[in-house]
Amino acid sequence: MKQLDITEDMSVTIAKKGKLLKTDVDTLKAAFSFLKSFGYSKEDILTHPNILKKTRRKLQEERLVLEEAGFSDLSLWTLSHFRKLMTKSIRTLKGLNLIPPQVNVPRQLVSYVNPKPSDFDVSNYTDGDILNQVHGMVVKQYLEWRLEATSDEIETLFRVYRGTLRYKSIRWLCENIEFALELGFTPRKLLGFGYLLSNDPNIPKEVLKEMPTLAGVDMRVMMRRFPKLVTISLKHYLKIYDILKEEGIPDSTIRKQMNIFSLSPLTIKARFNELKEVPEMNVLRQSPRILRLILHYNRAKSRLSFMHQLQLKCATMCLLVAEHDSEPHFNHHVRNTKDMNVLNDILTLLKHMLNTDTPAIEYNLKKHPFYLQIPLVNIEKTCKHVQKSFSNHSIIKVLPILLYPSEKIDDALNQIKSLTDLPQTRLTEAKRLNLALYLIEKNYHFSGDGVWENCETVEN
Repeated sequence: MKQLDITEDMSVTIAKKGKLLKTDVDTLKAAFSFLKSFGYSKEDILTHPNILKKTRRKLQEERLVLEEAGFSDLSLWTLSHFRKLMTKSIRTLKGLNLIPPQVNVPRQLVSYVNPKPSDFDVSNYTDGDILNQVHGMVVKQYLEWRLEATSDEIETLFRVYRGTLRYKSIRWLCENIEFALELGFTPRKLLGFGYLLSNDPNIPKEVLKEMPTLAGVDMRVMMRRFPKLVTISLKHYLKIYDILKEEGIPDSTIRKQMNIFSLSPLTIKARFNELKEVPEMNVLRQSPRILRLILHYNRAKSRLSFMHQLQLKCATMCLLVAEHDSEPHFNHHVRNTKDMNVLNDILTLLKHMLNTDTPAIEYNLKKHPFYLQIPLVNIEKTCKHVQKSFSNHSIIKVLPILLYPSEKIDDALNQIKSLTDLPQTRLTEAKRLNLALYLIEKNYHFSGDGVWENCETVEN
């Protein structure tokens, strides 16, 4: 309320009167700024404070709808009573001096249709008809022609998107369809993307003007591939992009999951923060599919919880983020398959931790029979521990050592130090690690079973 230059006590009174106490501050600021831009005075706004509950977009579109219907009175009183007035008959609205008596409302509405069919007939409507019914029928008649649809298909479209198409500005509707067609959508395809019809057409136009590319990709191409992106504002894109960069997500990863921008910035930030507290998910942060995990985070959490119940420890990215329609496959896999990782997940983790892309990572890792069966969190823990005393170069040479519990490695290294007949100075880091691996596996007949804690074994 500071923008209105009124006292704190009056602000509280007005907020209570307009039921604004729970309204977002940004919404209040945007609504006030919009109203001021159209010349509405501070006094008018204070008289109708409840109008500040509406978003800038809603206020703008409702004002357009009133203009298209021929309203000459566009006062704040009229705008604040938009819904009620739309349910009145045209004759009543003329009697209230809101619409001039000479205005033919149906023809007035049709005048904003662009392009329009030559046989657009509205002669059967009279001043006795309800305004929102006339408006709705004009919109439906136009969509039936423009989208090459049947009347039943348009009725279904309106049932699904009733809240957004019911009071739609005809100008915005026409602009949205034209924009979608320019992107490459067919008229029939738009029947399945009703939210594109109800969008503010200025949003994608601003994005393409100010930010034609993002993360190195053409935004037009991305909007065609992920239609929801058409509805995202420039401010929203920039906020999310900044968050992704703060989290260290490269453009190459962003390009693979551009629909991440369909989430809210707060949701993305919260999911990244929560992910850091879940070891099985945090260890997957370097995966090129990490944004898919963020996008389907709730599904992944549910699946991870289920795996915990079954005492499965190898949570792979593939299992956590598989499509929802693959749920039966997920259930079958976790109930009937060995507890195993996916090679790519292990390689991604190790290449990041050891700061290398050498093929030796995969080659040396596969020397161990159980390289797929050690949880990633265990591998990460051991790698961090070994890196405190050994170089990455040496670790890569004896890579299977990372599959073993750090406690066993420490015990083996201590044994090496106690070998008085062994010239310690001649032992390179790689030889020391190899010897530690030998001492661990010696007790298990070199079967590879030394990787298991508490001396447990697995079936081959």
